[in-house]
Amino acid sequence: CSYGVCFNGGRCQESAAQMCQCTGGFSGTRCENDLNECATNNGGCNQMCCNTFGGFFCKCRAGFHLQSDQRTCVDDDECSDHNGGCAHVCVNTEGGHYCQCNEGYRLHTDEKTSTNMCEIQNGGCEQICEPQGTRGRYSCRCRPGYVINSNGRTCDSNVLIDVDECSDGTKCCDQGCSNTPGGYECSCRSGFTMLSDGCDINECLDVNGGCDQQCVNSIGSYECTYCPAGYRGRNCTQGCLEICTCAAGSNCDRATGRCICGPGRTGLTCEEGDTWGLGCTETCHCLNNGVCNKQTGDCECASGYVGALCADRKNRCNCGNGLCDPVDGTCRCSRGYAGRNCQKTCPDGYYGLNCGFTCTCSNGAQCDHITGECSCPAGWVGNSCCGENRWGQNCTNVCNCANGASCDHVTGRCICGLGFTGSRCDSGTASCNCHNGGICDFASGACRCSPGWQGPSCLEGKTENCTCNLNETCDRFNGWCHCSPGYYGVECQLSTGQCDCQNSVNCDPVTGRCLCSTGWHGAQCE
Repeated sequence: CSYGVCFNGGRCQESAAQMCQCTGGFSGTRCENDLNECATNNGGCNQMCCNTFGGFFCKCRAGFHLQSDQRTCVDDDECSDHNGGCAHVCVNTEGGHYCQCNEGYRLHTDEKTSTNMCEIQNGGCEQICEPQGTRGRYSCRCRPGYVINSNGRTCDSNVLIDVDECSDGTKCCDQGCSNTPGGYECSCRSGFTMLSDGCDINECLDVNGGCDQQCVNSIGSYECTYCPAGYRGRNCTQGCLEICTCAAGSNCDRATGRCICGPGRTGLTCEEGDTWGLGCTETCHCLNNGVCNKQTGDCECASGYVGALCADRKNRCNCGNGLCDPVDGTCRCSRGYAGRNCQKTCPDGYYGLNCGFTCTCSNGAQCDHITGECSCPAGWVGNSCCGENRWGQNCTNVCNCANGASCDHVTGRCICGLGFTGSRCDSGTASCNCHNGGICDFASGACRCSPGWQGPSCLEGKTENCTCNLNETCDRFNGWCHCSPGYYGVECQLSTGQCDCQNSVNCDPVTGRCLCSTGWHGAQCE
């Protein structure tokens, strides 16, 4: 062995298979090659491994910092330092963060400050601008007495002009007419009665219209008629004088002259008795010509009568949308109908059985008088009538608007926000000339520059602030310090080793090992 045979602190041993025994970080027959520790398992580093001459060190990406083991990187919580520079809400993420705005605000192009769109020319609204959500959306509405126009921004007066039907010839009154808001009312002069067809004098109220028997009134006239069979006199209230020959306990029908037999009687003059049961010892009690069952005594009623003894007259009723009660003759209306004959639908605002339920439809929707289901106008759906971002009949169409624009519920036309135009609001009203990867904000016309660049068109270099130890170089794009071999850390303030060598030998600045001269050996060349 001679001086200078082994490089980089290698120790010469002539008897060994390899003459030079290299220290850590070097390889080769004469220890002339740097060993790249990062090539094996990334040097044990969690993120970035930086190889140096005779050693290596670990480094973290932006938004992370190195732990005390000098290997593991953990996330920086940027939101803990001055809220990450955000005006409203700071959201920390792995390796970074982003800003959000409170409801009614929109994030500015600097991605930190927040802008209330309603504070910029009232959002383009003629009267009232209302913020909605956290993405800067808003909508226009009108003060009481006004309605919003189809453009969603301007307002018109909601005052209706009443038409005087009594004077324009559209009235249908026979005599008097009084105009009302949205309509009119008819009236009759003294002595006349309001009927469905107009005003009339009921002549039958004055001495029965001079009729001997029945007086029937009609519009503008009246008619004398004869009484039905079995009755006589004015208004036909008196029975005829003919006398039926019926057995005791029976009544005479003055209209037909037939006998109405009493209990247990039968025959034309009710002279025959009616019995039932074993040995015919039981007396039948069927009324109104009901037939007695000879075995059970049950009554089989004649037409027009009901009941166990046929004592009740069967009522008949004409129920248009319901069922007739066989006992009292009244109509039981189906759901959604009302009136004596169930001919009327439920009034507006009500539905269901006996019209006893109140409709809950909104936004001008019509309520089904049977089920209460709401039939919405174009642009609305459901009892609350229409979800967001839909349009058309029953809201079956989905709005196709860009950049947070809403659409007209009826036509589907996009209503663009400030800074955007086009049928889908996908074109910006502003233009910009951005370089070096900058992105144009069509709303403001400003460029959002990529890291390391600034200026209106991102043409000016931007130097990030960093404080590097020992005059190390600062990267103007990301603010990192480029450390010399043997140093590491955010500011290159940490050294990988400290030298304590004797006998005027050199110290490795990376590993801190002593590089012994010929004739000396040991950790400190002592």
